[in-house]
Amino acid sequence: MSYILKIGVAVPAYRYSQLDLVKPVQSLYPEDSPARRKIAALFARSAIDYRYSALPDFGCDGNGAFYPFFGRSFCLPDVGKRMAVFKAMSAPLGQKTVESLFNGENHFALSQVTHLIAVSCTGISAPGLEILLAEKLGLPQTVQRIAVNFMGCYAAFHGLKIADLIARSDPKALVLMVCVELSTLHLRADESDDNLLSSALFGDGAAAVLVKGQAARLPALKIAGFQSMLIGEAAGDMQWNVASDGFRMNLTAMIPAHVQRHMRSFFEDIHKRRRLQRSDISHFAIHPGGKKILESFAASLDIDTQSLEASFWTLRHFGNMSSPSVLFVLKRIWENQLESAGNIFSAAFGPGLTVETAVLQVAD
Repeated sequence: MSYILKIGVAVPAYRYSQLDLVKPVQSLYPEDSPARRKIAALFARSAIDYRYSALPDFGCDGNGAFYPFFGRSFCLPDVGKRMAVFKAMSAPLGQKTVESLFNGENHFALSQVTHLIAVSCTGISAPGLEILLAEKLGLPQTVQRIAVNFMGCYAAFHGLKIADLIARSDPKALVLMVCVELSTLHLRADESDDNLLSSALFGDGAAAVLVKGQAARLPALKIAGFQSMLIGEAAGDMQWNVASDGFRMNLTAMIPAHVQRHMRSFFEDIHKRRRLQRSDISHFAIHPGGKKILESFAASLDIDTQSLEASFWTLRHFGNMSSPSVLFVLKRIWENQLESAGNIFSAAFGPGLTVETAVLQVAD
């Protein structure tokens, strides 16, 4: 088996109230645009209180003027300019979350890391985030580097799968996985419902985990296994594409219905494969893709929404940060709710429509 030894999280400097974001996002559209009314409604019922951004643009001075990247009149930059900002800002945020892993009492040092897995879907370059991070962290030149790019909100599970394979095959390996997303770079003026919904949900954040083939640090989370499901009928309802004016998220209102329709049978199939009873699951760490997605997940499994407290808490305080989000949820459960034993069922949803899951066991 392999074990998650520690989880670290970080957010960029700029924290915005969800309601205070309404005005700058509305300013993208003409005064007579129906989009302005829809934005106010979507933001108000999002169940999000705050989101973070690497950009200061969404604040204002005493005259109500907005700032540098998008400009005072929110002129939207092209993909090249967005990627330049990602390249400049992503590695420092990743460094911040990695350093939180190694602060305080710890059995490990950065110099012991043998493998680095960098995960992101909001920016790409070569040299990529995995090399930029390795340099910023001062990792050995011989560290093995792996990139997981452009997979969306479920990508942390792909990173963990790779970390699990490495750790199980080499007991001496210490694997560091880092997820960094700067979603707010991709603000767009499209009046489609998909784009307006995306504008109401996504924020910036980063998370990191240490994985090893033995539990040298207790408590730890044993990785019991992974399972995937592709809901082909919903392929067009969640997409993430590159266009000349930015990365485009297609996110329809049908996604919660797909989750509610398919999640129960998938969950039961996982139980059979793992020889688990439903009562064996003590906690749910579900990606906070949105309020309705979480409610639909709870309805599908016939559980109380209070069972998803960590997911709703993460959504409320950070919004949907894409790939790091489920690790924020898992960290909250680990620090505030874990009992001495039990299983955690974790899941995230992404383009495809893809459902990625993991079963984790408390090792103490």
